[in-house]
Amino acid sequence: MTFAPGTSRRVGLPRTVRTVVFWTVLLLAFVLWKMANTGDSNRTPEQELNYTEFMQQVDQKNVASAKFYASRATSVIHGTLREPPDRYRVTIANEQVRGATDQLRSEGATIQVVAGTTWIEFLVNIAPFLLIVVFWIYVLKRRHPKPPQPTAPGGIENRPLG
Repeated sequence: MTFAPGTSRRVGLPRTVRTVVFWTVLLLAFVLWKMANTGDSNRTPEQELNYTEFMQQVDQKNVASAKFYASRATSVIHGTLREPPDRYRVTIANEQVRGATDQLRSEGATIQVVAGTTWIEFLVNIAPFLLIVVFWIYVLKRRHPKPPQPTAPGGIENRPLG
């Protein structure tokens, strides 16, 4: 509480409420980050293949499915093998995609091409970062309040008491 004339009490949330909000936002950011970075926990881990190993599997007609995720320079292929029924992942140059899809199609594999990420996936991936930035800006604004504006001479604040 202040007793000086022309100054006002600090307006805002009490300290305990700010602390609860802080930890809630931090917990929410952590949960969103975990949701974005964890897949289905029941699935087996993917086997990382290089291009040569992948093409050997294609030549042996051992690729059951392939899902291409295209980006600017490379494409990431996720899929399953027939024997043993394992999941795989391989990164190839975009120039090799056409040949790989043609050969996979001729071998009878299921092919799906996804062009980039969707907006929802992008927002889910960036949401924790945005929450932290927004909270950081909020904290900085609260830490450096605006200075009081000078009043005109003869205003209510400058009148003598009594």
